[in-house]
Amino acid sequence: MTTETLTAPCKINLYLEIRDVLDNGYHELLTLFLPVADPHDTLTVSTDCDRFRLECPGFPELETESNLVRKAWEAFGEATGRRPHYILYWTSASPWARDWAAAARTRRPC
Repeated sequence: MTTETLTAPCKINLYLEIRDVLDNGYHELLTLFLPVADPHDTLTVSTDCDRFRLECPGFPELETESNLVRKAWEAFGEATGRRPHYILYWTSASPWARDWAAAARTRRPC
């Protein structure tokens, strides 16, 4: 079993320009972020499993097929023919995590 824990700092969006609509329906963005050390999210990746699993304690709305992490895993599998077994365990110390999770539920291409 291999386990790795990563932290992702929160960030302040200093600049955002919404550009053209892409072929997939999403918009091209030009942005400038300022990372801040705290609060931060934590992602623990483990190979101790028999399938892909995404766990977001307290945020079940993120554990869906439409989650971008799951979509990236699916795209990787399609491109390489490999579907590695991982458990991804996401936690957030951000006071805005609940709002972000609620927005993720409704996010879709324009």
